[in-house]
Amino acid sequence: MGAIMPDGVVSLRNFLLLFVLALVFKFALFGPITRRIGDDEPAHDTFDVRWKGYTANEAIGVLNAYGQEGRRLYRLLDLTVDLVFPLIYSSMLAIAIAAAFAKTAFRPLVALPFIAALFDYGENFSVVTMINRFPHVEGVVRLASFCTQMKCALLAVSFVLAIISGVALLPRAR
Repeated sequence: MGAIMPDGVVSLRNFLLLFVLALVFKFALFGPITRRIGDDEPAHDTFDVRWKGYTANEAIGVLNAYGQEGRRLYRLLDLTVDLVFPLIYSSMLAIAIAAAFAKTAFRPLVALPFIAALFDYGENFSVVTMINRFPHVEGVVRLASFCTQMKCALLAVSFVLAIISGVALLPRAR
């Protein structure tokens, strides 16, 4: 399969292992921490789920609502747990996509989840910079917002491709 997905990596077992890890990260780690940060109401959602992006005023409002402790936890989350999570979800989605597309002309699509992960890292480091500079976020918010939008768009395409791959593999499973 090549450099993007080495032979032997694409298997249902590996996909399921990564899927379970992704669920653990999402519900056991991110959920409790983001509730402690203060994003338990839609107006205070963390930046990573704001697929439409955000302005400097919105970023200042959200970071202000989190308070000093919430910003500290958000920084810690982005510099620890959210450094591992993109590796997990991008690998999981790439395996799903590769299962049906790796031996076709659409093989380069396997890279999309990894590109999304790169934008996720850009978003994380931009958000940490915003937190460190709070309330003076103007210089970095545009980059953070762009990274969030690109990550979300690429993840949406990756999810669609993973579903198409799964549907394409259904006849082979019988």
